[in-house]
Amino acid sequence: MLLTVLLVGTVLLHGWGLRAPWNPTAPSRQSRAQVRHVVHSRGFIVLSVVFTTLALAFYMASLGLVPLLVERGFDHRLAATTLGLLGAGQLVGRLLYGPVVRSRSSTTGIVFVVVIAGGSILGLALLPPVVGVLITSAVVFGAARGAFTLLQASVVADRWGQQHYGAVAGVFAMPITTATAMAPWAAAAVTSLMGSNITTYLMTAAVLGLAGVLLRFSDLGGRH
Repeated sequence: MLLTVLLVGTVLLHGWGLRAPWNPTAPSRQSRAQVRHVVHSRGFIVLSVVFTTLALAFYMASLGLVPLLVERGFDHRLAATTLGLLGAGQLVGRLLYGPVVRSRSSTTGIVFVVVIAGGSILGLALLPPVVGVLITSAVVFGAARGAFTLLQASVVADRWGQQHYGAVAGVFAMPITTATAMAPWAAAAVTSLMGSNITTYLMTAAVLGLAGVLLRFSDLGGRH
C-alpha cells in the first residue's frame, strides 16, 4: 500500500513539475555523422566493453553478498545488515568521488575504483571471517560501487565532450543496462556451476582485473 501511494505521488509530482516547453529539433546529417564517428571509434568500443564488464562484476558481487557472508559464517540477519551497510558505503563513495576520483584523469580514476573494488571483493572472499573485517570490506566495496555509478555518468562527457552527449551516452549505457539486468542470472549460474560463493567472488575479482587491463586499449586521455 505504501509503495502504491509513493508511486502515485511520484507520477502526480512529475505531471505537475515537468511542464517546461520543449521544442524538439531533428538531428542534422553532420551531427549524426559525428555521433557515428564517436560510437564506432576504438576508444568508445573498448571503454563500453570495460564499463559493461565492470557493471556486471559490481552487481554480481552486490547480489551475492548475503549468500557469501552466510557461507563464511554470518547468520542471515547479520549478513542482511552488512548488505545495508554496503548501501551506506555507496553514499560515502559518492561524497568522496569529487576530491578522490574526479580530481584524477579519466583512466586513473577508473583504475583507482577498480583496484579498490577488486581488493575489497578479495577481502570478502579471503580475509579471516571476523565480523568487523568483513563488514569493513563490504563498506569499502560499497564506496567503490558508489563512485563507479558517478564515473559511468560522467565518463562520456569527460572523454568526448558535451556535444551530442545524449545520443552518445545512450549508446554507451545500453550494454551496461543489459549487463546489469543479467547480473542476477549470471551470479546464480556461476555459483551453481562452481558450487561456492567464495569461488564466484574470486572470479568476479578476476573479471574486474581483466577490465582494468582492457583500459590500456581504450585510448583514454585526460578530460576534454
